[in-house]
Amino acid sequence: TGTFNGMRRSAQSNNVDGIIGNTSRFKNGGDSAPFGQARVEDIQEMTIQTDQLDLNQGFGQANMQVNFVTRRGSNAFHGRLFDNFQSSALNANSWSNNANKVLKGKFHLNDFGASVGGPILRDKLFFFASFAEYKQPGTFQPSNTVLTPSAQQGNFTYLGTNNVLQTVSVLTIAQNSGVKEYSGAPIPFTVNPNIAAEQQAINKSLQYGVLTPGTDPNVNTLIWSQNRTITRYFPTVRLDYNISQTFRVNFAWNEQKENIPTGLASQFPGPDFAYQVDGTKNKSYTASLGFDWTIRPTLVNQFRGGMLYLYQAGAYKAGSTYQKRPLVFWNIPNTNAFSSGEFFYTTQSNYYPLFNLSDNMTWQRAAHTLSFGVSWYREQDHYWNPPLGYPNINLGLAADDPVLTNNVFSNTGATATLPNATNPQRDEARALYAALVGRVTRVSGAHPVDPKTTQFKPFGAVNLDELQQAYGFFVQDAFRIKPSLTLNYGLRWDFTGDDHDLAALYHGVATPGDLWGPTGLNNQFRPGSLLGNPDPQYVASSHQYKPWKVSPQPSVAIAWNPQFHTGLLGTLTGGQTTIRAGYALRRYTESYQNFWSYASNYGSFFYQSFNSRANLTGAPGTFTPGTVSLGDTTKPVFVNPSPGVVTAPLTYSDTYPESGSTFGHGPGLAGMDPNIAQPRIHSWNFGIQRALGRNNVIEVRYVGNRGSKEWIGINVNEINVFENGFLRQFQAAQANLAINQANGLNSFANRGLPGQQPLPIFDAAFAGESLNGGFFADYRTQQFIDWLNQGQVGAMAARFTGIGGPNYFCNLVGPAFTPCVTLANYKGQGAGYPINFFQANPFQTGNAVMYLTSAGYSNYNGLQIEFRQQQWHGMQFNANYTYSHSLSLESPPANGDSILVGMSTLRNLRLNYAPSYFDRRHVVHIFGTYDLPVGRGRPFLNHSGLLDRVVGGWTSGTIITYQTGLPFKVTGGYSTFNNIADGGVVLNGITVSQLQDAVGVYRTGRNFVSLINPKYLVSPTGGGANPAFITPNTTPGTIGVIPWLHGPHTVTTDISLTKNIPITERIRFSMQGEFLNAFNHPTFTSVVNTTMNVLSNNFGIGGGSNAFRAIQFRANLEF
Repeated sequence: TGTFNGMRRSAQSNNVDGIIGNTSRFKNGGDSAPFGQARVEDIQEMTIQTDQLDLNQGFGQANMQVNFVTRRGSNAFHGRLFDNFQSSALNANSWSNNANKVLKGKFHLNDFGASVGGPILRDKLFFFASFAEYKQPGTFQPSNTVLTPSAQQGNFTYLGTNNVLQTVSVLTIAQNSGVKEYSGAPIPFTVNPNIAAEQQAINKSLQYGVLTPGTDPNVNTLIWSQNRTITRYFPTVRLDYNISQTFRVNFAWNEQKENIPTGLASQFPGPDFAYQVDGTKNKSYTASLGFDWTIRPTLVNQFRGGMLYLYQAGAYKAGSTYQKRPLVFWNIPNTNAFSSGEFFYTTQSNYYPLFNLSDNMTWQRAAHTLSFGVSWYREQDHYWNPPLGYPNINLGLAADDPVLTNNVFSNTGATATLPNATNPQRDEARALYAALVGRVTRVSGAHPVDPKTTQFKPFGAVNLDELQQAYGFFVQDAFRIKPSLTLNYGLRWDFTGDDHDLAALYHGVATPGDLWGPTGLNNQFRPGSLLGNPDPQYVASSHQYKPWKVSPQPSVAIAWNPQFHTGLLGTLTGGQTTIRAGYALRRYTESYQNFWSYASNYGSFFYQSFNSRANLTGAPGTFTPGTVSLGDTTKPVFVNPSPGVVTAPLTYSDTYPESGSTFGHGPGLAGMDPNIAQPRIHSWNFGIQRALGRNNVIEVRYVGNRGSKEWIGINVNEINVFENGFLRQFQAAQANLAINQANGLNSFANRGLPGQQPLPIFDAAFAGESLNGGFFADYRTQQFIDWLNQGQVGAMAARFTGIGGPNYFCNLVGPAFTPCVTLANYKGQGAGYPINFFQANPFQTGNAVMYLTSAGYSNYNGLQIEFRQQQWHGMQFNANYTYSHSLSLESPPANGDSILVGMSTLRNLRLNYAPSYFDRRHVVHIFGTYDLPVGRGRPFLNHSGLLDRVVGGWTSGTIITYQTGLPFKVTGGYSTFNNIADGGVVLNGITVSQLQDAVGVYRTGRNFVSLINPKYLVSPTGGGANPAFITPNTTPGTIGVIPWLHGPHTVTTDISLTKNIPITERIRFSMQGEFLNAFNHPTFTSVVNTTMNVLSNNFGIGGGSNAFRAIQFRANLEF
């Protein structure tokens, strides 16, 4: 959850013996560690460079680097036998397990091996070899959400706004509603037999785990133990050959193999779900060949070259289950995605070979130390996609479902069926009903293309093949101006090729303007202005952005040791002070996965999508809402009846019109800027180091950096409610509603009452539907009325961009928009509004259009104070403190940098300039060791022999870490500005600062805690924010307050105790015990991670992490 000096994790790198140690495929998660574990018995040297990275490091990929050097042999034989032991029996249980009354997972770990190094030919040829095996049999604890027995029967329980716990039966409400399907039959009010069968299997699995309640009274969490054995092998070899006194060659090989046969859990325990259990395996190694050539005493050449091999396989035992079953999504809030239990894994694997080399020359000339050299790398990413062809079945209520249009589940008015329920609770009740009766809203999936025949096949995968390579050169000089002053300066220049698709299967747009469709490049928010291509195409292209050839990267730094010996300056510096300052510009590369996402339209076109949706258009690939329900998922017909589907594209082609994807008939749309810039980081620092006596040093540093040209994905199809006049009509509709309600009618139609206004946009959108009291029925639709009450003008406009009954969008724009006729079966006249009335690209009406561009930026400023102590009377002690602030346009999530901005609006991207996810304001580290003063050569019990063997040779160590919490955003959950921005909140009688002060850990006596003072919550056990203090913003056309808060601080203490026992002069034995999180301090975080919605049951609620005291022992025999 952290980074180095606030930099994006994409700017991190590492190498092992000069070889890049990890791929750039998913480097947004951080690349500071090699994929193959760098183990202490194999590594002789580890260094970290942050910011001010040497110009011969980074390969043009990074601004910080961790370097590892493998141990080498010498003229004397050295070796060791070692064993690291851990066991669950030694560990404490976690706070979460204790709170849930769950036993800790059982495991035993033996990490053992041996290493040896020495001469093969004295003074000429040396070797080092090591082998370790990591064996951990044991269990881990998966979990999944389960409906309570009462909810399974249709009983929905909620804490009402009157603070009373209430229960209603959604099935009884449906039965008593009298609402009919479009066929005339009553809406269902019994549990679908196939849902009942799924629930029966889930209930049968409960005996194998422990059920725990949560904040939602309708949902429990099942936690169980699953067997898992982790096996890893770590062979290492290094050879060093001194061909001559001036020419030395070395070869190093570090490998890791891992196999976890049952590492992927089933969705539920027990024999009925055993078929879902699967495993993972991987193999990686770095192989390095290098030489050091001393051409003459002042001129040295160093070469390193080699490769990183990386192969990974997930669900490698999955087989062909995907050809026999569907995935089923219940879509009930506060439940996991696969709470249905209808799930299977599919096999995927990848192979990422990476080759690189570097050659550096160092020339010492007078006061100058000149360095210059070249580097090159080539990464080819083979990704074997998981197979597709199976259907995804989504349950729920479509927009035109009679259950919604007749407001069966209502929370307002005298006849409310869910009295005192909030809107999220009402929506959850609707979802529960839809899941129980098996109401299908969509069936979708994809068929893969065969690249050899370009024909689509029923099942299978498409394997991807990308290539990226670069080379660069550098020159730098360390100029010793005088003994106390050194100037370092230099320049690096990289030629970085574009990541590209070797199979030419990726489809993008011909020009960036085609993302905006007929509207034209950057012409959004101008309804009626059509400056773009009227018929834009998806086009297959291997290369979709230009390589970077102009990349100057200067660096300059000074180190000054002032030589003042008298006066005030002499007192302050005394010749023992060093002042350092520097500036550098470095460029880096983003995760290659970003290229795949945008250049391939998320994998579109080498797949043929199939879809069937519930709506009233009668268009191909649609079915009437309520007519399709879940079938027997163990048989070929998974839904009943089987709906007709529409497939797109019908045949594979290198080009495809965007118009063919409208209304969900094809893939979404994404693309990237062909002139996208390479991201870069400007970094600077200034520090003063002062010696305190002979053994102590204190250093104070200011460190800052600014990232620019960072890659972000933005939605150029933002909905417009301003320039088209929709906001004004929405406000008029609010006024009409208030007037009608004052006259006893729940409608926002213009009935001609005093103060009411005409609504021509609404009239046009509702055209053709049935009348209710002389006005269109939709004027009384509860969902629209809710949006008016909540100020959700963006949500209302988004609904008008879709199709259904009536076909709102086509009613507005008319048949002149061809897809209305060809894809939506539209037969009306339409009102003739511009096709870009709401969104720039009407061919993706109702959808996002994502554009990858280099408009991102970030900023970090930090004060760093460090105290370092050399060994002194058996004690070595370090302490450091950092006070910093990190801001970013992206606000990435916990699992890595994100190029998907939680964007508010294209009108002002800076609204997203907020704390980076890893923005910890205060961090303190204290660490050190102390040789206990007893035994031979020590102040106490200074004896040899047996007594020394018992009491001597003990060393204690500790690491203490204090850090403030990570940031999270408070959201209101309403779309008051557009379709993508959160509308923010309104704070009543409290400031953001006071809300931050209220953050802490408040015990609830349950299996969760409150992270905000319970006075600001509906109840200490959840239910959302207390509306007396915090409410969603409901003013249409505005964005309210968006508070960013930081979670509670954490303190952890690690302690070690080591016993050294010399056996002979050359043989030593040591034992070490480590107590990680020695005081068993739990860490509490938000259960919803980086955002907290004030309307959510989980607002302000935190769960304990699995942090617990772990004890491990190490034994080493060295010679």
